[in-house]
Amino acid sequence: MQSRVLNKIKKLRQMISEDSSDLEIIEIALDQTLADAKSRKMRRASKRKSSNPRYINRSLKESVHHRSNGQCEYISPLNSKRCQARRHLQIDHIKPLALGGKSDKSNLRHLCFAHNQRSAIKLLGVEKMEQFTVAPQ
Repeated sequence: MQSRVLNKIKKLRQMISEDSSDLEIIEIALDQTLADAKSRKMRRASKRKSSNPRYINRSLKESVHHRSNGQCEYISPLNSKRCQARRHLQIDHIKPLALGGKSDKSNLRHLCFAHNQRSAIKLLGVEKMEQFTVAPQ
């Protein structure tokens, strides 16, 4: 090892325990570094509160994904079967923000693109959603 690294190990040994091996000192330093990094990450995540009501934080998105098992949550009113789509999923507000809905777990669900558009058109109307719909090609 380089002398500057050995000097740092020596300083840590003096601070921690004179009878610790180099490997034990390195392990203690790594444990502390990992704990500090985790703590910083948690602080950053907790600071990421947004004043934007449309913002859905990562833990909430993960919670919706876990609940849906990565599958569209639309259930057909005709046959009570759940949509099988697992791609192009979007987080949908059951009660839209435009109608006073909130971005909390009980008001969020995973929908595939098609069912998200269908739901929005049904709730908000074709005129309102026309700007967001994809024209057939």
